[in-house]
Amino acid sequence: AAALVLDGRHPAAALQLVREAARLAVPVFLDCERLRDAAASPVLLRAALYLNCPRAFVRAYTGCNDLLLGLANILHAHPQLRFVSATLGPDGAVLML
Repeated sequence: AAALVLDGRHPAAALQLVREAARLAVPVFLDCERLRDAAASPVLLRAALYLNCPRAFVRAYTGCNDLLLGLANILHAHPQLRFVSATLGPDGAVLML
């Protein structure tokens, strides 16, 4: 597989997949819709190389109202991330490398 895409649901199964992805050097893309998705398994967030989430997740996860500062805080807290993106509904998305 070229990549493993996870959405934070079914954390027990996802953890098994993450372990196998690490063994095979397959990058992990995590799509966190809600804070509970990341809280359910911080291991998934630490294993991810790419993170996509809505603006509300950034605010809830970092406690920061400034979206760009919140994205920067996530990148700082998880240095393995190659990028983090936040969706803005009809206003598009923001990607931070």
